[in-house]
Amino acid sequence: MRVWGSPWLYPSLFIVLALGCLGFGTAQANVVLLAAGVLALVCALFYVPVLRVRSRPAAGAEQHVRDGGVVVLWRPGERNCLRLLKSLDPADRDAIYWVNVWADEDGPALLQRTHITGTGRATAEHRDDTVPVALGRRAAFVVADADDRARVADLAAAARDRRRR
Repeated sequence: MRVWGSPWLYPSLFIVLALGCLGFGTAQANVVLLAAGVLALVCALFYVPVLRVRSRPAAGAEQHVRDGGVVVLWRPGERNCLRLLKSLDPADRDAIYWVNVWADEDGPALLQRTHITGTGRATAEHRDDTVPVALGRRAAFVVADADDRARVADLAAAARDRRRR
């Protein structure tokens, strides 16, 4: 499901809502508005990991994989993408080459090619646009559960270690 707007939209809306509720709640001594303000701040924090990711062009993704790096095809705001982002530490997030398939015009084509070659299931009639998808030298896989998220973290750590040498 596509979340409309830029990645900054939801955190910004939640912060504005939180400040409004906290301001009016304090001025009127209204506990319900204060609680709503705190809840809105918590919701804003839910989206913060997305704001720390710098997307790069899809054109450089395949070269990055050939050089031993890790590429993740993602969509801002998508549930599994948020789970992946939250599970990674900042160093792992920085080691990954992130491609936003909505923002990059070559992103959807790369995603479709990856599903066709990575899984062997997709055909021209059946496109699989599931994200996030991790690309490494040996395999491409959909990051669907905790084991897959741990696998991405391991790949990112290995890529980071290769860069240091």
